[in-house]
Amino acid sequence: PRLAVPLRDARREGAAYVGPGAALHGGGRLQEAKHVLMAGAKLNPSSTGMLSNLATVRSDLGEWKGAAGTWRRALALTPSDAGRYSSAAASLQRGTRPADAIPFLRSAAALDPTNWQRHYALAHACLKMAFLTGATVGEAPIARRPR
Repeated sequence: PRLAVPLRDARREGAAYVGPGAALHGGGRLQEAKHVLMAGAKLNPSSTGMLSNLATVRSDLGEWKGAAGTWRRALALTPSDAGRYSSAAASLQRGTRPADAIPFLRSAAALDPTNWQRHYALAHACLKMAFLTGATVGEAPIARRPR
């Protein structure tokens, strides 16, 4: 018997790009992964999984501005997903600009107020930034450790 339901072409919807993009990323082929995921995101700009993968790849490439913008696009589609905010923060914290992660950590903690790990991650990031910049926390400056 013939199948009466027409099959969709996954390439036209972008779904066929997530797996290869993730595999290339896992294999350390970051530029190729970026190009594959960008092509998929162009075809399916509402795929939060695709955008999240692309943002992580861009972070790993050191493209902080592009990564943050891509995370914002993904989060605009799922604004109440605390886990995705945490993933965005973790992705940005791996780089040399951990301050970029703080707004994402604040959102994750606000969305999931009973999850102590989200609050701990936010506090840790704020203290790290205070330490790196010499800013004060409360009344006294953060003391730098002797080297």
